[in-house]
Amino acid sequence: MSCLGGRVITVHGFGNVAQYTKCWASNYGARIVAVSDTSGTVYDSNGLDVD
Repeated sequence: MSCLGGRVITVHGFGNVAQYTKCWASNYGARIVAVSDTSGTVYDSNGLDVD
């Protein structure tokens, strides 16, 4: 199991740090269920495709 396997996370923002965080977390087994910024939020309880 990876270091984040089974964890559920959300990410705020679409900038460089957020993009890197989403890819890193996904690669280490986290399920990203929401991404938000000042314009709104995208949510899927099954997980978002971060690619």
